[in-house]
This record gives sequence, structure tokens and C-alpha cells, in this order.
Amino acid sequence: MAVIYPDELTLLDADASATTNGVELYVQNFSFVGVQLTAASSWDGTVTFEGSVDGSTWGSLQGETISDGTLITTATGTSLDDRYRFDLSGIKLFRTRVSGQSTGNITAKVRRERQ
Repeated sequence: MAVIYPDELTLLDADASATTNGVELYVQNFSFVGVQLTAASSWDGTVTFEGSVDGSTWGSLQGETISDGTLITTATGTSLDDRYRFDLSGIKLFRTRVSGQSTGNITAKVRRERQ
């Protein structure tokens, strides 16, 4: 998958499928990333937020909902329409991954920032 460099873009625009990896966003030298998820009312999957230091090994990242500070590594179901913030310390690439989805559509928009 191609690595993307702009500061703001759509990482994921997924219709129903079992598993979909979003676009990989280059985040080295950035402090944090903000993600906004928007799902169809029928959407039933899980979004996992992932980071990589080498582009081949991926792991879950812990972030927080901007609205109330709840710590998360995934967002599930139709109640996930929210904004999230992730610290990027030591991370080179960021992506969102969809799993368990059988119906609906979801979009993940992201903005990376330096502090």
C-alpha cells in the first residue's frame, strides 16, 4: 500500500467487507494525530487504530476520545461517530483497520499535527 504524506486526508472509506486496512499515513516527526470517524447507521464493524515503526509490523495504539477523554484502542458499532486523538511518540506510520463488518459504510478522516 502507498504511504501518504499530506497533513489531512481520508484514511478509510470502506463498504461492507470482512477486513480492510486503511491508507498508511507517514507520521514520523509529528506529535499527534486526530481522527474523525463517521459511520452509516447500519454499520456493524470494529475500527482498530494501529501504528508501525518499520512499515511491516503493526500494533494497536491507545488513544482517547476528544469528547470525554475515554481511553480506546478500537471503536465499535454505530456509536463510534466521534473524534479521537493519538500520541505518535516513536511511531513512523499510522492507519485504521476495519474488521467484522458485514453491512454499512465508514469513513475515517485524519489530521496530523506537530506541537
